[in-house]
Amino acid sequence: MKAKSKLTLLTILSVMLANTLVMFLTFPVLLNYIENTYIQIQLDSNKSQSEVLAKFLDESLKKGINQQDLLEKFQDAIVGSQSEKGFVCIIDTSGVFINHPDKSIVGQNVKHLNIHYKSSNKGIVDNWFDILKTEINDGGIINYNTNNAEIVYSFNLMSRPWKVNSHENTARIKSEILELRYNLFAVAGLITVLMAALASFFVRKVSHKYESTIENYNTELELKVNDLNIANKSLENLNQEKNNFLHIVAHDLKNPLSGILLTIELIERYFKKMTEEELLQKLSNVKKTSNFMKDIIGKLLNNELLEQGNVKVVTKELNLHSFIDEVVHYFNNHAEKKNIDIIVSKRLEFDTINIDPQLLREIIDNYVSNAIKYSPHNTSIEINVETTLLDATQSLEIFIVDKGAGVDESEQHLLFQKFSTLSSQPTDGEDSTGLGLYSVKKNAEAMGGEVYATFKKGECSTFGFRIKM
Repeated sequence: MKAKSKLTLLTILSVMLANTLVMFLTFPVLLNYIENTYIQIQLDSNKSQSEVLAKFLDESLKKGINQQDLLEKFQDAIVGSQSEKGFVCIIDTSGVFINHPDKSIVGQNVKHLNIHYKSSNKGIVDNWFDILKTEINDGGIINYNTNNAEIVYSFNLMSRPWKVNSHENTARIKSEILELRYNLFAVAGLITVLMAALASFFVRKVSHKYESTIENYNTELELKVNDLNIANKSLENLNQEKNNFLHIVAHDLKNPLSGILLTIELIERYFKKMTEEELLQKLSNVKKTSNFMKDIIGKLLNNELLEQGNVKVVTKELNLHSFIDEVVHYFNNHAEKKNIDIIVSKRLEFDTINIDPQLLREIIDNYVSNAIKYSPHNTSIEINVETTLLDATQSLEIFIVDKGAGVDESEQHLLFQKFSTLSSQPTDGEDSTGLGLYSVKKNAEAMGGEVYATFKKGECSTFGFRIKM
């Protein structure tokens, strides 16, 4: 009896020690990788933001806009925008703040502040001013003191000795990493306890059945191995979900910035032909796209709600004419880049309907975005809207038709599934997260509607949504 207890205790201690050793060796590497990935993503975002603003200022000065007026307008645009998340500012190469969200800082000089700086390209630099006074575009981490650090990227103007700086407070990232660290250790502790309990149970079971036949012993062992395989498969799936999540974060952070760059390119190309109203509209689009970046985390959380079935449906009266016009206006720039015409067909027995406009917009946005993404250049897509009234029952159907290659019949069962990967590729190599059609289906089901897809090989693809009210 004492030998059996010692064997059980030794087994439990061995399992816990082995699991602790594995955690000790692997968790620092994993957490360091995640932290570096988060920081690199933010550094890329800061670089894009500062580069876009620098080029915008250069082009504005090149077009003859008065320097003082431009700086005053820029100051008005950023004043009060500094938050715990970050901000943008302009510093000249002598270290003087030209613009800053805090007006009291404008005119101050960073030259003698001895701000510690770690460049992403050049290693550790003693003073941030050593980078500011050069013509180098560079990013890294600045430390004001041991408790206050920022990710910053500095981008030079071509026409002036100025640098546009995009700052991001590292406290938010550190907070997320710390929370992730706690969660990982909590899960690891739970796994350790479960594994120890399972090991204890297993040893006792084997000891109790010691005098049983070899056949019964092998049968029980196979069952335990199968249970462990299932648990291992579940852990592999969780790891894949984590990798997909990181990919989506990187992808979604880049998309809004790409939209800003596209709008700036259009302004540069057609500036002389634009009216003041058209120019203001384009700049308004830039502002809307910038605000859209704030909604990225909300979208990721929304996918989590979709997974849990916790989508809230908020029904409002929606005018279908203005709704479709907004969709077309939003996607015109994307379609023009591939010379794709957006054709709208409306067959409406009534113009307004009570529905959740946010969920419906997410469905149609995903459909139209995919249609543009998978359509060849110099083609068209059709947005068809139909409403019918039969026996006091209102019905709405919206379907989008594109000239893409469609989906192979052997893969059509994968449509509307989470993270599904198909052989069909976007015509310009655009990215795909595998969540778009999945969220479409979940949103439709939350409203009591349904989705569908049909294909004519080599001719067109149709993706639709229908609902009865």
